[in-house]
Amino acid sequence: MIFNKFMTIDEINVILSDISKVTSKDLYELLSKYHGTILKEIYNDTSRFSSLTKSTKFITVLTQAISDKDLDIEEKTYCNDLLYTNMVYNNDDYMRKLVSSLGYIINKDIANRLISLNLLDKEMCIFLSIADKSSFKDYATIRRVNFALAVSSHIELTIKNVIDIYSILYSDKFSSAFITSIMDMTIQNGIEEEEPWVTAEAENNDNTIATAVVFILESTAPSYISFVLRTFYDKWNHSGNPKTKSIKSIIESYDGSFYKTKLIIEELYGDGIIIP
Repeated sequence: MIFNKFMTIDEINVILSDISKVTSKDLYELLSKYHGTILKEIYNDTSRFSSLTKSTKFITVLTQAISDKDLDIEEKTYCNDLLYTNMVYNNDDYMRKLVSSLGYIINKDIANRLISLNLLDKEMCIFLSIADKSSFKDYATIRRVNFALAVSSHIELTIKNVIDIYSILYSDKFSSAFITSIMDMTIQNGIEEEEPWVTAEAENNDNTIATAVVFILESTAPSYISFVLRTFYDKWNHSGNPKTKSIKSIIESYDGSFYKTKLIIEELYGDGIIIP
């Protein structure tokens, strides 16, 4: 089968509907030429392509087809979303290894920087690099990364550990990382609902992440601290003041460590902005 003409998405979908009828060579040719279109289709309709994305043949040939290509940001996001879903919901060891290999290829820079910390194992570093680029919405990727760190890192994180990881992942979007880390109550809700995956280690790691982002905030300029806290308040207030982690409680737990942040919170209070 030679794909030497333009193919419509409907024609492509017919082929992808049953790749058992397609040779690996032909599938490679199709994915090499239309990988961007195909990844976008899968991203937009995950359930429709669930059997395809669970196919070891598809993941193997996709890896071969795009390993030497310079994917753009959108294509990487489409692919990472596919890989993230597979890593989370597929317990097959062989498939996880295939997915991890592809994840390393397209996220090598971030994965290697995380590996260089000598903190987490290679598979976890690759998974974090996948999760970090698995959605176009920052809050979604940050929640995914934080949940993985809290529940699946298999170590008791220190504040320095989190700061080091965040310096790699969120140096250019710390405001979003701060707001999401403080407002995300997934672990706390799991505790209240007595979910079996919420261990003491997960709870401690979740608290450590929240504390670490306040330490990072304190290390920045006063004007930036004010900007982040105002942005946090606006989002929190717009959301109806939901239950959230307490920034003030974290500050009180480390007496004297957050001079700038504490002072700015007091200044904001004078403007009618009450930081929880």
